[in-house]
Amino acid sequence: MIRIMIGTARSERRWPQRPKPAFWLLGLILTCCVGLHGATRTENTEAMVLRDRWGRDLRTAGVTLVDWEGHIANPAVELLLDLGERVNLPARVVLTANGCRLMFNLFSEVGPSGPTRVLLYESHERSARFRMAVVPDRAGGDEDYTLTARLTTGVGEERTAQWRVRVLDQDRPEPPAAFVHVDYSQDETGFFRDARARRIFEQAVGDWTYFLADQGFEPVEAGRETAFINEPTTFERGHTVQNASAYTGYLLYAQGIQVPERRSGGRASDTGGLQRRDGRALGLRRSGTVLSEITGNWNGLGWSMEEDDDRWWVSSCSAGEPHDYYSVVRHEIGHTLLYHRVHPAFARLMRNGRIHADAVRAYLGQEPRVNASEHLFETVDPISRVGAFGNEYGGDMPRKRWLLTKVDLLMLQAVGYRLRPTTSLAPLEIEAPRICRGSVGERLSCPIKIAGGIPPYRVRVSRGALPEGVELNDRTGELTGIPSREGRYAIGLEVEDGDPRRPARRAALRLIIDRP
Repeated sequence: MIRIMIGTARSERRWPQRPKPAFWLLGLILTCCVGLHGATRTENTEAMVLRDRWGRDLRTAGVTLVDWEGHIANPAVELLLDLGERVNLPARVVLTANGCRLMFNLFSEVGPSGPTRVLLYESHERSARFRMAVVPDRAGGDEDYTLTARLTTGVGEERTAQWRVRVLDQDRPEPPAAFVHVDYSQDETGFFRDARARRIFEQAVGDWTYFLADQGFEPVEAGRETAFINEPTTFERGHTVQNASAYTGYLLYAQGIQVPERRSGGRASDTGGLQRRDGRALGLRRSGTVLSEITGNWNGLGWSMEEDDDRWWVSSCSAGEPHDYYSVVRHEIGHTLLYHRVHPAFARLMRNGRIHADAVRAYLGQEPRVNASEHLFETVDPISRVGAFGNEYGGDMPRKRWLLTKVDLLMLQAVGYRLRPTTSLAPLEIEAPRICRGSVGERLSCPIKIAGGIPPYRVRVSRGALPEGVELNDRTGELTGIPSREGRYAIGLEVEDGDPRRPARRAALRLIIDRP
């Protein structure tokens, strides 16, 4: 039973423009009925406020995601969704986005219609954090999507809010020069007669080598490089072959194999020579072999031969489903190029079960552990939140197609490969004019150049104070406005980017405001 009690206001309290009693009673009855059956309101952005990691309201700016240059796991942006004080708790928010390459951190769902994630708000908490990222594609061009939040409270109230999602695509059209030369001639199983297998294999090769600059390696004459080729039914027996033609770079043999353990593999050649540069031998091998289990990895369920980046979510490479061929072969290529102790340069990095490389340690904040399989088995890339090499089943993001990470690029560099200056490696920079002049009563524009790092940026005045009438754009760093007072102002600016561990970059300038 619901009892409605109507009291009389005290005589000393005055209500302006009191409605007629009939309308007042009708309004109260309607309010009670709506409360009982649940109110539905849409597009009420005041009930939900989306903020970036600096606490800025994203109602106008929206969410900015970055698709780094090359096929690599992209930055996972941290976001905060606040509920207004008038929202009844507990509450639930269902997040969706309308792009199949978009994803939220776990636990979440992905698929052809885009990602879904649920945020729960208990009776004492009005804020919830989540991450958002975009799976890389291979085409240039920025993209626009929509993030939708549907709120339901414990008393049945509903609200919906939406924000724009902008993907900044940093891919460049020019492909790098060929470095890896694929040789299918030693495949006795017929696996690579499948054109899809060849295309995926070569795409995985290209995704590694995209990040490599001209290595300056000396050419290898025909017959001077030796590699081990397995018999098609065992990892234990085989024979050696020599390169039929001269080449410069890395010679990679692709074989099918069918073995009782149903696994694929990859290795560099310990029977061949070392790369040479400027007349000096390096710690890198000149050839290797990738073996693809023809019945599918570990379980004999065949392969998922997905070539479309929009279908990155089809396989998670778990035990009960066909493994994603791109994921596995991309991993095995990594063993041949880098993660194998027969590369002397890689062997030198391994001491006491850890990788000792300055740039890798600086990026991760520690020396990553490496196991007997030459996997970084506990490492999660700190920017993409994706599991690094050998830990592709780990990380905070959906565990679907395995991707290169920034950790892999730093490891390539650590063993002696030369890297191209791609955007994931670009340092954060800020450049300001030494002096910026303006006049009282006249519009001032003082552009600040910010580059590199991970957009969006947050710029603030770290020293001094701006003159009255002049404002700082905290996203671009631009100083604009109409100064109202003459003077000399020493200003320090500080910029941060999407890497929360990166130290802020600083710049200084002098504002000189004269009389007109």
